[in-house]
Amino acid sequence: MSDSVELKSPKYWRNRSVEERLSNLRIPPRYRNCSFDNYDMSEGSEKIVGALHKWLDTTTNSEEGQGLYLSGDTGTGKTHLAVATLKEMVTRYQLSGLYLNFDTFVEMTYDSRGFDGDLPEMYGNPHLLRYARRVFDVVVIDNLNADRITDYMLKMTSDLIQARYDSQLITIYTSLLRPDKLPALFNQRIASMIRQSTYYIRTAGVDYRTGRE
Repeated sequence: MSDSVELKSPKYWRNRSVEERLSNLRIPPRYRNCSFDNYDMSEGSEKIVGALHKWLDTTTNSEEGQGLYLSGDTGTGKTHLAVATLKEMVTRYQLSGLYLNFDTFVEMTYDSRGFDGDLPEMYGNPHLLRYARRVFDVVVIDNLNADRITDYMLKMTSDLIQARYDSQLITIYTSLLRPDKLPALFNQRIASMIRQSTYYIRTAGVDYRTGRE
């Protein structure tokens, strides 16, 4: 499969038009219109958006690959903020990116087993997992969780995190887990990499799906 679709360089993906780079993010339809402008400014949200703008200005002028770690209760806007930040980076700067729900990453990883890491035709590009590891400038890993962490997935997730850490690429995580709970999900080394390479923001407020505190 890899012979039929040539691997592209980081420069290739950065040099696509803004419209194409936005399309390549693969944001699900439900979240495609997420932006800072339509984020629900509930109590404390204005400070969160301000912190994200400050992070944007800092990280895009740095070569250290400082990412983000957004944690908070269900429905407090983590995905919305992550998608808005990803779109802002790709729109304002010549960067490539990808949105990757963690459960989708699990499915992709299992679908690539036995095919030398290539993905089936339904994913549109057999090399997406390779690009996520070492090519795309910004990757959102949404809903990082322990629900489907087998020994195999622990290794594959750790490989993804370490590859991006070693390459100093920007990763934006969202999770119900606070950073200090990460060693219970991964080993201490991987948890340390995430904490060292991300700026932590705690989301809070009303669950927008239910309207409950």
